Amino acid sequence: MGDFTPNPEAAGPFQEAARAALGDRVRFFPATEAVGDVYRALDVHFSASPAEGFGLANVEALYCGCALVAARTGILVDIAGSHRAFWEEFNPCAEPEAHANAIRLCAEAGPEMSEERARKAREVIAANYLARHQAARWEAYLADRLGPAL
Repeated sequence: MGDFTPNPEAAGPFQEAARAALGDRVRFFPATEAVGDVYRALDVHFSASPAEGFGLANVEALYCGCALVAARTGILVDIAGSHRAFWEEFNPCAEPEAHANAIRLCAEAGPEMSEERARKAREVIAANYLARHQAARWEAYLADRLGPAL
């Protein structure tokens, strides 16, 4: 649920509030560099943000083969426009019931659908959204804005 290294005194109150709300359904683990292992251990990665920009966690989860449930915002709009959605979506301003329904649909998808979505996700992310692609887009953006000054 996050790394509190920069602000360790915030960990206690946050964890207490989460346990008060969720009981034994919440778990806290130490920070790790092996985020791919974490995504592969999840059944579903859920993002409720109604206005996510790039949504790196969403892209990382998809690349690792983790099922994604998210609102179509930011980069997901671009991906879906070019490649169709290979995740479960809900309206960015949806009620919690819509979130739960999308998670349920994703969790109930058969293994063939899950495997096809994971294959498509990895293919699209590997071809378009790795760090080198992001860096190239940023360089192009700066070159366009700064023109001959570079």
